[in-house]
Amino acid sequence: MTQRIARDWTELRQTLFARREAIVDTWKTALAPTGYVALSAAELRVALASLTERVLDALSSEPFAPTLAHAVGVELVQIGYARSQAITRTLEVFGGALAAGLPDSDLVEVQPRLAAVLAEIGGGFAHQIAERILAEQETIRQALLTQRQQAEQALRESEARFRAIFEGAPFGIAVADMQGRILAANPALQSILGFTEDEMRGRVILAELAHPADAAAGFRQFVELAEGRAERYETEQRFFTRGGRLIWAQLAMALVRDAGGQPRFAIGMGHDITESKQAEAERMQLLREQAARAEAEAAQARLSFLAESSTQLASSLDYETTLGKVAQSVVPRLADWCVLSLLDQAGNLRTVASNSSSSGRQLLEADVRATSQASSPFVDVLHSGTSRLIPEIDDAMLQTFSLDEEQLRRWRHLALRSAMVVPLPGQRGLLGTLALVTTSESDRHYTASDLALAEDLARRAALAVENAQLYAQAQAAIHTAEAAVRAREDFLSVAAHELKTPVTSLRGFAQLTLRALDQAGELDRGRLRHALTVVNQQSDKLRRLVAQLLDISRIQSGRLALELRPVDVNELVAEIVTAMQNQSQQHTLLVVGPHLPEMNIDPLRIEQVLTNLVDNAIKFSPQGGPIEIECSTPDVDQVEIAVRDHGPGIPPDHREHIFERFYQAGEGQSNAAGMGLGLYISREIVELHGGAIRAEFPEDGGARFVLALPLSGGGRG
Repeated sequence: MTQRIARDWTELRQTLFARREAIVDTWKTALAPTGYVALSAAELRVALASLTERVLDALSSEPFAPTLAHAVGVELVQIGYARSQAITRTLEVFGGALAAGLPDSDLVEVQPRLAAVLAEIGGGFAHQIAERILAEQETIRQALLTQRQQAEQALRESEARFRAIFEGAPFGIAVADMQGRILAANPALQSILGFTEDEMRGRVILAELAHPADAAAGFRQFVELAEGRAERYETEQRFFTRGGRLIWAQLAMALVRDAGGQPRFAIGMGHDITESKQAEAERMQLLREQAARAEAEAAQARLSFLAESSTQLASSLDYETTLGKVAQSVVPRLADWCVLSLLDQAGNLRTVASNSSSSGRQLLEADVRATSQASSPFVDVLHSGTSRLIPEIDDAMLQTFSLDEEQLRRWRHLALRSAMVVPLPGQRGLLGTLALVTTSESDRHYTASDLALAEDLARRAALAVENAQLYAQAQAAIHTAEAAVRAREDFLSVAAHELKTPVTSLRGFAQLTLRALDQAGELDRGRLRHALTVVNQQSDKLRRLVAQLLDISRIQSGRLALELRPVDVNELVAEIVTAMQNQSQQHTLLVVGPHLPEMNIDPLRIEQVLTNLVDNAIKFSPQGGPIEIECSTPDVDQVEIAVRDHGPGIPPDHREHIFERFYQAGEGQSNAAGMGLGLYISREIVELHGGAIRAEFPEDGGARFVLALPLSGGGRG
């Protein structure tokens, strides 16, 4: 029996003990007309009070020991109350006084105990009567040796007393031989079974009239008694009466031995407890119906709670808001504190919603966040994917969960009682956990049905989270698609503009040249050279724009390939500088740094990158000035080529985007026009070589782009 139930029996004893004086008075009054005892009123009251306390002790003993009441029946006879009316009134007094005024819930627990205690009192009384009869018979036997007439007279008196008790007892008494055959049956037993004494004499009613389901077990107990392996036994057994009616009887059988200690016969007492059994069955049925009704109401409450939670979870596609609403509804209906945690991208639990029934419980959230990173039910649930039910949280468990003494002190102060941690199951794995905790505030202990409810709630919460995540992903995909469409439209607009400029120049100067050729007279060679120079420059620009578009197409399809071969990088840089210097007379291109070793690269693609970097340096420093091309070997495995200009630089809010496709850091500057593809293509080419490109922004202005290539030639051809 649990500590709680043990405390209830103690409280019941205190309740009944408060009635002790009234019980003693009632008992004393009831016994007064049943016989004379050689005790003063005060002595009798003390004796009856002591016996009453024994009855209360037997009734509330833990573990239950009804045999403590056996001595009450014995001592009742020893005091002098040996008549059948005495035991009848004793059983009536205790049967009524001990059950009076108790609520039905207590009666369910008390009734079986009370029946057993009263049976023990009756058994003790009968045993003592039997003992007294045997003692008196022994006295008669001894008296026969000395004075036959006195012995015969004493025997007659003894038999008369036994017969008076035997005949007047309100419960059935039978004497049987060691084969179980009835030798004598009192009127009460005859009335109970509906057979006369002559009809029962010689029959083994323990077997013949017993219910088939009880007969074998009941007779085995009698055999143990008859063989001397037991002195007495008690049992509840079903019998059929003469008319076929089934009754319940409380039996107490005692062995009587002869002078040599051999089993002689058995005395049995039986009490019809059919009505009490029926009442008990009705009470149990009522309790079952009440339990079923309570369970139905609880099931309805659970369905209502889940329906309400589902409505809340479906009320918004912001899962943190909806989970917060669920946490609000859980407390205090299902828990004193709850926390909903989700796994972040790093695989750590992050609390997204929590609630508690009192402000002091807010300490739990910080403690759980710390504990969830160590060995705890939260981590166990995430690893196993199965729920964890902790019906009773003891101090040893708190010590296991605590990270230090201070946290253990807080756990103890919160007086935790029970807990559940269940996973949030998603379609692609666990999403997080739902933790529910009870404290001394509600003193609730979770059961399997509570766990099933929590798991159902967790499944619905997980579905809401996944729906919200899918919605967010869909929105992000829509935004990405819209951005891609806008980028494509912007690109097409820029590409059309960029292509239109050289095409317009080509067409204009071609028309001018044709008109000049059609005119009579000598050609102006200077004007013709200028026109053809512009046509050449714009054709080259058109070629580079088309090449960039082709490179973008190859990059997107994964078909941009390298043709690697050993290259003298110093010579390649010199050629690029010479070619680019002719494009601008305002800038001075300077090459600085040590002589670089030969490298295994694609020269055309690296030339494309360096040309783009130098061209950008020229465009972004329109005022002219020096442009440094710095070559270096920062370590034995790497070569770096840096291009530095001293122009206005790139605004800070543009710097993180400069390597993105179609991004124009110099948007709005006429000298910095372009499609926003040069740096993007350059980065792809460098990374294909196994290198990297980065941008630096010196404090004195301008920009410095650094091309880093491995000497080992780690490119992907």
